[in-house]
Amino acid sequence: MTTVGGDGTSGASTPSFDYEAKQWGSSRIEPRPSYVQGLKLRLLLDALSGIQGDVLDIGCGAGNVVRAIAESRPDLRVHGVDFSASALEVARRAAPDIDFQMAPAESLPFSDGSMSAVVMLDVLEHLTNPAAALREIHRVLRPDGLFHIVLPLEVQPWTFYRLVTRLGWKAKLHHCGHIQLFDAQRFEVMAVSEGMAVRSVQWSFHWIYSLVDIGYFSFLEVRGPAATSVEDYLVRRRDVAGARTVLNEIAANPSGNFALAKKNFERSAKTDKKYASAVNNLGMVWYQQRDYRRAIREYKRAVVIDPGQGGTHANLGYAYYKTNKYAEAAGEFRKALEIDPHAFDHNERVGTMMQDRSVENKGLFFFMMAKEYAQLGDAEHCADYLRKSHDEGYKDVAKAKTDPAFKKVVDDPTVHGVLLLVSPASEKTAATSPGA
Repeated sequence: MTTVGGDGTSGASTPSFDYEAKQWGSSRIEPRPSYVQGLKLRLLLDALSGIQGDVLDIGCGAGNVVRAIAESRPDLRVHGVDFSASALEVARRAAPDIDFQMAPAESLPFSDGSMSAVVMLDVLEHLTNPAAALREIHRVLRPDGLFHIVLPLEVQPWTFYRLVTRLGWKAKLHHCGHIQLFDAQRFEVMAVSEGMAVRSVQWSFHWIYSLVDIGYFSFLEVRGPAATSVEDYLVRRRDVAGARTVLNEIAANPSGNFALAKKNFERSAKTDKKYASAVNNLGMVWYQQRDYRRAIREYKRAVVIDPGQGGTHANLGYAYYKTNKYAEAAGEFRKALEIDPHAFDHNERVGTMMQDRSVENKGLFFFMMAKEYAQLGDAEHCADYLRKSHDEGYKDVAKAKTDPAFKKVVDDPTVHGVLLLVSPASEKTAATSPGA
């Protein structure tokens, strides 16, 4: 029954968590207490209100908190560190002017007393040696510096987390890499031991949210791992449930809900001019009404607001495709895949999924997608789209063999097998019977 080690670890004997396979911090966040990440950002910005100079985010992931700080406080010099190469690649692409470095929390690449503030949001519980990380934070902080931490207290007395943990629940170990289990006392003792006294504490999360959180990760135990954090999932889909309902109704009855959907999304966009999701949703409404030029205009607005959303670039690509602007479409599809390699997977992505199904000349479209994946070196997806293109009756699939865009993957066995399948009979005979 005991799952908490004597040193506060989870007592796990499972393999190390794969931080390259799961990504945190890619979606834009705004300081709104109406959702979890927005609440965390609001409290963070409040804590930084009197800070000047350099601020470091440890475990920055794909950089959304770093970008949000830099956007809200352009007077600060903001830095981010993480040890996930894939996350840092996304972070640097989204914000090339910000200093992102690869480093473990236990060995920070900054000089003593160089930081006015250090930020750590939901990171300490992932570390093998949290005390060493706190020691490093104390080292790089100025004498009057601020350390702002958000930490899940998963063995705090009188909480649901403590109850399920004592019953052997390890979902957050399996799906988040929570190898440390904290209560408030353990953290405070550790922080004081490393030279940092706790000035203030603020509690978050209603007990109902705790049950929702436990339920979600218990679901993952059954369904299997997710590619992003639940926070990123929720941020990307704050309005998706409503958008799905409205857009599905528009598809069935265009005259009945178009004006209402347009009005709602326009109001959201006007209320918050940096709310890219509302503008993207407005573009989806125009797309469903087959007004592709207006859809393009709104998608481009959304991209300007938040260029780091792969789904918006994908939607813009579809709209360009509808107006026969194939070069522009290909460019947007490429950007979407660079940001999110799964942007075109058929899952819960409302915009990309709906628009994929509305494309005419699917054979050409699938061939274009195969080409984009080929240029990224993704042989598996390239082969899949070549096969789809062939199934849709596209006549020029075999041209992939000589098209320079397919050079990276043309010799891959999966791609080669598809191209062999679509080759003319004479070529197949020559390929299988070279001596004939």
